[in-house]
Amino acid sequence: MIEKILQRTLERHGLTPISTEGESLPGFHEVVKEIEGDEKDIGKIASVVKRGYMLNGKVLRPAKVCISIFNH
Repeated sequence: MIEKILQRTLERHGLTPISTEGESLPGFHEVVKEIEGDEKDIGKIASVVKRGYMLNGKVLRPAKVCISIFNH
């Protein structure tokens, strides 16, 4: 309950998480690892290592993500 109250308070002051699920690069992301995946998923975000945040439309911390690559 306390966590939800804190999240709502931060959102009212302009702090929002950076959306990452299923997105392609580039974006507000920092690639920290490459994971082998299907050919259709090349360059898409496979997982999030650390969530990123924006404050009033400016990047506060980029999201740290793993992306899919394709190796034959």
